[in-house]
Amino acid sequence: MKQEDESKPFWKQPTNLIFLLSLLIALLALVILRFSAEPSSGNGAEPSATDAQGGTVIAIVSGTPIHADPGVSRGAIDVEPAIVLPNFRLHSGPQHEVQLSDFRGRYVLLFFGYTHCPDVCPLTLDAFRRIQDALAEELQDDIVFLFVTLDPERDTPERLSEYISALDIPIVALWGNEEEIANLGQPFGLEWDIIGPSETASMPRSGEHQTHMVQHEGDYLIDHTSSRYLIDPAGRLIRRYLYHPDPGTSAAWMLADLLPILQGINQDRSAANAPRWQ
Repeated sequence: MKQEDESKPFWKQPTNLIFLLSLLIALLALVILRFSAEPSSGNGAEPSATDAQGGTVIAIVSGTPIHADPGVSRGAIDVEPAIVLPNFRLHSGPQHEVQLSDFRGRYVLLFFGYTHCPDVCPLTLDAFRRIQDALAEELQDDIVFLFVTLDPERDTPERLSEYISALDIPIVALWGNEEEIANLGQPFGLEWDIIGPSETASMPRSGEHQTHMVQHEGDYLIDHTSSRYLIDPAGRLIRRYLYHPDPGTSAAWMLADLLPILQGINQDRSAANAPRWQ
C-alpha cells in the first residue's frame, strides 16, 4: 500500500484534501437549506409564511398576523366603469345625520345587513374589525367602515348604536326608512327579501347572494346581497368583495387588496404636503 508523504503539508495530502472538500460541500448545503426555509420579509400584501393551522400568513401589519387558506380566491371584482354615487343622507344614532360627502378624501367599505342576522352580518363585521386591527396606524384614518341596516323597523338608530357599541367595532351604523334604503341600494344592485317564519332557506356559503335559516318561530330573517362595497375618496363605487364564511380568510384577502390602495393614497398625501421648489 502506498503511504502518504508525511513531508507534504496537511492540506496537500490527497486523503485529507478529499475530506476537507466534503466538509465544505456539506456546510454549503446546510447554509442553502437554512435560507430557503426562511419566509420572505415582504411588505404584508402577499403570502409570506405558513402558520401552524395550515393557513397562509398574508399580512402582518401593526404586529397582527392575518391568516388565509392559500387556495381561496380574493373575490374582488372591479366595478367598470366606476359608478358615481348620489350623496345619500342617513341617520347615525338618534340625533345625528351622515352624508356620503362627509367621507370625501377617504375610502369607504360599506355593507348592507341587519342586527338580527345570525351569520353573514356578524361574520362580516368581525372581518371589518380584523382589517381595522391589522392596519398600520397611519392607514387607519384613510378608510371608514359603514353598516347600513335593511331592517329599519327593528333596527332603530338606538338599537344600532347599542349593537355596534356591544361589538366594540370601529364602524358607523346607518339607518333610513325603506324608501331611502331602496334608493341608496339601487346603484349597488342591492337585493333583499323578508323570509317568514314558515319559510326556510339554505345556510350561507361563499358567493354574492346569501340566505339564512329561520331559527325562531314567529320571527323573520332577511335574505340579502352580502357583497362588501369599496367607495373611493371621490364618492365613486369602484369595487365589490364577495362574501366568505370564514372572517379570517375574508379579512385577509380584503386586506391584501386594500393595502396597496391605502398605501397609495397615503403616499399621494405625503407628496402633496412635501415642500416644493419656488
